[in-house]
Amino acid sequence: MYKYVIKRLLLIIPILLGVVLIVFTIMNVTPGDPGRQMLGMSAPQEAVDALNESLGYNDPFPVRLFNYLKDLVRLDFGNSYRTNQPVFDEIMVRFPVTLKLAVGTMILTILIGIPLGVLAAVRQYSKLDMISTFTALLLAAAPSFWLALLMMLLFSLHLNWLPPSGIDSYKNYIMPVMTQAVVYAASTLRMTRSTMLEAIRQDYVRTARGKGASESRVIWGHAIKNAMLPVITSLGMSFGSMLGGTIVIEQVFGMAGLGSLVITAITTKDIPQTMAVTIFLAALFCVIMLVVDLLYAFIDPRVKARYTQGGKH
Repeated sequence: MYKYVIKRLLLIIPILLGVVLIVFTIMNVTPGDPGRQMLGMSAPQEAVDALNESLGYNDPFPVRLFNYLKDLVRLDFGNSYRTNQPVFDEIMVRFPVTLKLAVGTMILTILIGIPLGVLAAVRQYSKLDMISTFTALLLAAAPSFWLALLMMLLFSLHLNWLPPSGIDSYKNYIMPVMTQAVVYAASTLRMTRSTMLEAIRQDYVRTARGKGASESRVIWGHAIKNAMLPVITSLGMSFGSMLGGTIVIEQVFGMAGLGSLVITAITTKDIPQTMAVTIFLAALFCVIMLVVDLLYAFIDPRVKARYTQGGKH
């Protein structure tokens, strides 16, 4: 198993290299230059050219890419064009906001989506199944900004229970978490229901029932283990996208997270900041997917045996 983990960690290096090449190329072929973005449209062209020269932006593209990769090997991500501060300083300031939002959303998604999905599958075609499935389809189709505005109107304007924006206390996270969770929980419910329906029709489930096992033991002890594998993959990918910053939610609720940082960096042509955030999120997503694979091994012994056999070769 440990050999598999080491291989996956080493695989992150070429993945990050590919991400760097793609994003750096895109940032350098898009219109605009950092000097004009930093000094403004009214700045004289001579000042803009001088600033671009000092930033190395006028060098040929291969030279800029080589210099960036050389600094990257030394773990030097550079300073932000916009603030002239180390790029990871602002990431570390904003990441806790996005992390709290993502963790809260994921917890609520799991608590709502998985139990309701299991119950909907066990009681197929019942009122609970039809109501939960219809509600999940409705919420999955609803735009997140629309749900956010509805919650703000209800809980902030009319009831005055929660603050409409900011990150001052835990109350500021309640509405953003609820807004995201209902959407993610809806998709989790539908996937859990689908995988559970497939699992409870398998031969081993009928065998367990034939041997006299209780229904709760059959569902929660046998069927759910196989049914959870696709769900865990979906949750892992969702968690990675949450950590990437939910731009719409952060904008609506005025939360200074990674989503708003990425938008600001891109619009101001802040190449070092954009690259640092992209590399950080790509590495984080790779680690999350590695954790998902390891969870497979704990849930399904067959997966663990395959990893163990693979590590012996």
